Amino acid sequence: MNKPKPVEYITFKQLGDDYDNNTKNFASYDVGDTVLVKDTIYKIRLDVSKNDTDIAFESLGKTESGMPLVWLIVHGYLTESYHAGDKVIVSVHIVARDDGEEIHIDANDIRLA
Repeated sequence: MNKPKPVEYITFKQLGDDYDNNTKNFASYDVGDTVLVKDTIYKIRLDVSKNDTDIAFESLGKTESGMPLVWLIVHGYLTESYHAGDKVIVSVHIVARDDGEEIHIDANDIRLA
């Protein structure tokens, strides 16, 4: 009997490191791929005007004063379900854009780890 392969996760920092800002493409992923990311929420805030939640993850770093270096925009309201310090698994979708690739995350793409 074959053992199931363990699921492999990366952090948002690793995903960002895979992205080439010059070509606007990922080295290891293509449009249509879904990447599983496991990371810890550093800060989370709601943008009611856009129906979005902005999330900063620990692996993406922060300034000396504690401000996140990068905020990721997640479509939907998540501030009642998730909080700073929560470890989460995020299904990140690689999508096309006019000049390359980018990521897309919806509210139902996030779950507690």
